[in-house]
Amino acid sequence: MDLKEILPKHQAVAEKNGHKIVSGNHVIKTRDDRTDKNGHPLKHRQFKYTFECEHGHQFERFMGRYRIAPACPVCKKNKTADYYAAAALERGFEYVTHYTDNSGPNSQAHVDCRCLECGEVSTFGASNLTRSSVRCRHCEAGGLRNREEASCTYIVKVTMADGQQWVKAGSSRLLQYRLQNIASKNRAAVELVRYTVHPDRPAAYKAEQFFKEQFAAYRIDFDDAVDMGISDGTKEAFKIELLEKLK
Repeated sequence: MDLKEILPKHQAVAEKNGHKIVSGNHVIKTRDDRTDKNGHPLKHRQFKYTFECEHGHQFERFMGRYRIAPACPVCKKNKTADYYAAAALERGFEYVTHYTDNSGPNSQAHVDCRCLECGEVSTFGASNLTRSSVRCRHCEAGGLRNREEASCTYIVKVTMADGQQWVKAGSSRLLQYRLQNIASKNRAAVELVRYTVHPDRPAAYKAEQFFKEQFAAYRIDFDDAVDMGISDGTKEAFKIELLEKLK
């Protein structure tokens, strides 16, 4: 089947994704690992197109790859940038840019942010920025201010994917993000049982330590926590029976 015959079918695929095909051509490729009955490498035809998204961005992709991953790379990057910008502003930063570091064995996304207090630019891991309470290390806003900000102690019930349940108690300045972090890292459902607001970080930390000492008998052994699949809270997990005690 040549390009003229297959083009309407491929155009329909593009239109379902809000795109259109601007131009295209077919590429003949050989398969060195497969041969015909005469021992010649098998050849197959691939169709490569230039697509245009609804915002006018153009990008090239083979049709086979497009069926699997049709997203416009420019729109995808802009959407990701908006997500990082909102997370940065929530933590007292201005979004600058983001990029992927492929220098190590595993690629990692990084985000550059400018502190709204001192103007210095810091680089954070994308997951840390969006799920943790990162702070500027160049100015007092990163240390003294956070120390004096109101913080919460919390108790949550965690339900793992396999149905196992346990309790985690801790403290945080950003309660909602902390809960998201626990849920994401443990791939579990998290239910907030109770929380208490304290005037500053030291007060919250003191209350947290008192609670853990008071109910140390309910603490889950480290090895048992690992066997349960707990990754966030391995050293701070309590048995689900603790909730009955707290009633």
